[in-house]
Amino acid sequence: HFLGQVAQGGMGVVLQVVQVSLIVPFTWFLLVDWPRLVAAVRGLVPPRWVPVVSDAAVEIDSRIFAFVRGQILVCALLGVLYTAGLLIAGIDLAVTVGMMSGFLFLVPYLGTVVGLVLSCTLALLKFGPDWHVLACIATFVVSQGIEGTVLTPFLVGDRVGLHPMVVIIALMVGGNLLGIWGLLVAVPVTAALAVIGELTLRHYQNSSFYRGA
Repeated sequence: HFLGQVAQGGMGVVLQVVQVSLIVPFTWFLLVDWPRLVAAVRGLVPPRWVPVVSDAAVEIDSRIFAFVRGQILVCALLGVLYTAGLLIAGIDLAVTVGMMSGFLFLVPYLGTVVGLVLSCTLALLKFGPDWHVLACIATFVVSQGIEGTVLTPFLVGDRVGLHPMVVIIALMVGGNLLGIWGLLVAVPVTAALAVIGELTLRHYQNSSFYRGA
């Protein structure tokens, strides 16, 4: 039974490594074939709807690009906040741990968990169980509060044309439904739905039914 568990765990690790290693070639082939894929999808759209669909696709693309830029900015600012707090707490490798935690926040809350564990471990090794550990915890709690109430709603939400409250609700719903993956795709999906909703509303207001013609 023990050997079977070891073999099963080893196969799980191998499969995870294979899946991660496939990201690079998959991304490469997707980028190479992207124009062909776009042309194929466009060929399925009725000619009379091509202008509308093209406008929607361009708007969605610009908002998702703005989301990516905003998320990178949030990660950079979080890295600065983490680093400043850890430097004040006197933690060794404060810059390394702080900036790495900010970068890992590309996957929501992963950077917070990793940075909190590493900084508390370093504080215990250097100072023992004293106020330095509490300072590390306070650094990540305060930074996380700033991120959730200020950085993400205003930097990310403003760039994708969403109200800060809509961003918060989207993150809550995405996290509850799909966990980490839901947090990753919540804002882009909401932005895309907002674009589709705006175009649908505009088309409805320009229709003969709405105008009473």
